[in-house]
Amino acid sequence: VDVLSIIPEPEGVAGLEDCSWPDEVRDPGVEVIMGKIQEGCEFNRGMFVGGLRGAVLPVEPPPRVVNKGKRKLRSKQGGEPLVRGGSSRVKKMKVRSGKGRHAQPDPNTSLLGALKYEIDAGLKEARGDVYAHVCVDLKEMELRLARNMKQSIFSVVAEALSARDLLKNVVDGVGVGNLDPYNQPPANGASTSFNHANGASSPVNPDNGAVNAVGGSSSASKASNQSGASGGSIDGEGGTVSEVVVDSDGCPSSEKFKKLLELLEPRFDFEYDGGLVLKETELRLVASSIPPENPQVMDACVTVMRESIFINTDPASVPRADMLTSQFHGSLAVMYSKFKKVRRKESFDFDADLLSSITSRFNSTGRQWLVNIDYLYSPFNIDKNRWIAVMVDMPSHSLTVFDSTANVRRCSRLKPELEFLCEMFPYLVRKVGANDVMLNYPLTPLSFTRHTRVTQASDRANTGMLSLLFMEAHAVGGFEKVCQVSESGIRHRAEQLAVQLYEHCCGDIEV
Repeated sequence: VDVLSIIPEPEGVAGLEDCSWPDEVRDPGVEVIMGKIQEGCEFNRGMFVGGLRGAVLPVEPPPRVVNKGKRKLRSKQGGEPLVRGGSSRVKKMKVRSGKGRHAQPDPNTSLLGALKYEIDAGLKEARGDVYAHVCVDLKEMELRLARNMKQSIFSVVAEALSARDLLKNVVDGVGVGNLDPYNQPPANGASTSFNHANGASSPVNPDNGAVNAVGGSSSASKASNQSGASGGSIDGEGGTVSEVVVDSDGCPSSEKFKKLLELLEPRFDFEYDGGLVLKETELRLVASSIPPENPQVMDACVTVMRESIFINTDPASVPRADMLTSQFHGSLAVMYSKFKKVRRKESFDFDADLLSSITSRFNSTGRQWLVNIDYLYSPFNIDKNRWIAVMVDMPSHSLTVFDSTANVRRCSRLKPELEFLCEMFPYLVRKVGANDVMLNYPLTPLSFTRHTRVTQASDRANTGMLSLLFMEAHAVGGFEKVCQVSESGIRHRAEQLAVQLYEHCCGDIEV
């Protein structure tokens, strides 16, 4: 509202340049002032002394009838002379302003009430934010303490086991004929324990993934004599157990893996599709752990595993699924901030390299999404700390997470981590548009589901291999097979994967 100056602006006074205020046309005080201006009244600064008194001052000529009675006046403080012989201008203003003060509302009351309401609302919201941040920080601190305590316990147990093994080696070297109580055969004569004797020359952990034999039946002995072929069976509780080649000395490692440890040299570098390069130490470490802080190792494992599962001479036996590397999530995540700012999401320009990698995969395999492929599997790295398996069911328009560390983070905190994938993936399918089904794919975000009934990892180092086994199991037998995956035999499957990584670059290992 433009301000109409009714008092001449004094020169040299700052702060009077812009006196505009919000629309207050219905304010009675403003209407009174405007009416007086139309009647031809003139105002001076003395009428507005004291703020409130000036606002309610009725501008009218003084009464002609003057009360001549004497009034008792209080002496002014400060030594000012008392004006005699009639009332002064200040006293008249006080009397006039006091007449209509009760009838005129305070124009600042509504403004102060609004300010008080805004301040109270802001303080309430700030208290809620502070409380939420404090709760999140306390929960993170609790989880960090739990992880540190767990790691400390594992390290102490590992040191105790290594000390026991060292003592056993010393006793064996001396030649004392004491028997090891931990390696005594059972009463029925069946061998139920295996000794990892090859861990001295390799950085792998021999305590992870020991295969538990099931009794002394003929089926167990038959499974122990089969060759260690990869990709066929899934380790599970109550399901089929991966084939293990057992030597005469009871070592569960296959002959190919033993030969691999002899062939590996520090000067070796192994190249895979997509420009992935692994060093000798990284390939050797696959048998014990897929480090979450190094996604290249996981991507190399996915590249080799998807060839053994989804590349088959018989198209009828190939699962309607495919695996994507963890780099797929990273390419979408960096574009999410720009994607949210675009009004017309259909016109968003995805990364050209990402689109090219998807189309080249279509051309190399001869299979396309929604025509030959219904499920997409990919490992997802959380905070460079652990791995989870992500499955996108394109026909049902849903995203499912197989989390082997469900106690680390609640579902409500995990869902925002994958929100970018749920929102961007439908638009990516349309953008690729390799067939009519993809061009008409619904653009609503994917629904989110997390399955926690899957096997829970006892150690963070096992989350990578468990995620790969979850994806492999679902591609072969659906969710029932995923529930059968367990940590028993995970070490042997990791050794098979390390052998596959070597043979992918250097050819078959001759035993």
